[in-house]
Amino acid sequence: MKYFTKLFLTVILVTSILGVILYIIDPYDKFSHNYLHLKAKGVFDNRTNKFLYLKANKNIYEAFILGSSRGMQLQPKIVQKYTGYKTFNYSVFTANPQDYLAMTRYIIQTQKPKLIWIHLDFFALNKNMPTEPELFKSPLKQYVNNKNSSVSQSDSSFIYFATHYYSYNAFWDAYIVVDNNIKGKIEKHFSQDGVNFPAIQTKKTYPLLYSYWDHEYKNYTISAQRLEMLKEIKHLCEENHIKLLISLSPVSYLHWQKIKTDPQLYAQIPRVKKELCSIFGGFEDFFNDKTENYSDAKFWIDSVHPSTLMGEQITNDMFSNQKSSLVQDYTCTKQPR
Repeated sequence: MKYFTKLFLTVILVTSILGVILYIIDPYDKFSHNYLHLKAKGVFDNRTNKFLYLKANKNIYEAFILGSSRGMQLQPKIVQKYTGYKTFNYSVFTANPQDYLAMTRYIIQTQKPKLIWIHLDFFALNKNMPTEPELFKSPLKQYVNNKNSSVSQSDSSFIYFATHYYSYNAFWDAYIVVDNNIKGKIEKHFSQDGVNFPAIQTKKTYPLLYSYWDHEYKNYTISAQRLEMLKEIKHLCEENHIKLLISLSPVSYLHWQKIKTDPQLYAQIPRVKKELCSIFGGFEDFFNDKTENYSDAKFWIDSVHPSTLMGEQITNDMFSNQKSSLVQDYTCTKQPR
């Protein structure tokens, strides 16, 4: 009997010690702490990576670019040239207003922002395009209102720890995380200003993303809830004396022409622009046929994702006094097309 008691207590002790070690290392950064001051963990979700980067670099940046993957090539250095503000590109994959509201709350609570630029995608207001689940798995989830959150019980910290951290893979990943940090083998996904590493088009053509009609544009219906989120972002910026800039991101002319062949989808464009106009009083409109002037493949990685060259062009056009033909500023005094 004593043997089984000792065995039981030994198992409990070893399990507890291993649990504490895994909790301290936190290889997947589920708990958003960094007791060992690790420069990188085993996390490759840019919502988490950029959240942690800003957490470790408080009060360095004064301006922030919020966007989806289509905003990852917008250039902070160009923003700083025009505004004087040190800028961070906080663009993450498949972002929509729910992400931007959480980001804005986080930025306001932890930084000292003077300017926020939201580079909004047309598809982001489609209520039938769901929020990226990674938002609710990242540290940003604590900045999402509970009533807007769909985090399930299975995502709770305790259950996540029990089901994901007590495994051979978690122990091995924890070892790799510590070993890589000791050896300085840190995998980087973006530069210090948050912009993704250069995206250069080396081919003579770029693909048309037909998948957008199966996902992003499917059953397009403007989300009243997401419009309310945009209103809240505006309110928060006004309340905290932050200059807020809004732009509607471009698609290639090839993609634009494809949209025009879909009458129901095409009819949503002026409605979206009217809603943005009514909320913000004006925005920079890159979502139009003016991209015909930028049809060369060097400007696009695919039909919606700009290359670095196009990202530079958009950023310059956003802030320069002399607007190019790509930009049209809507001020609510004229009806969007």
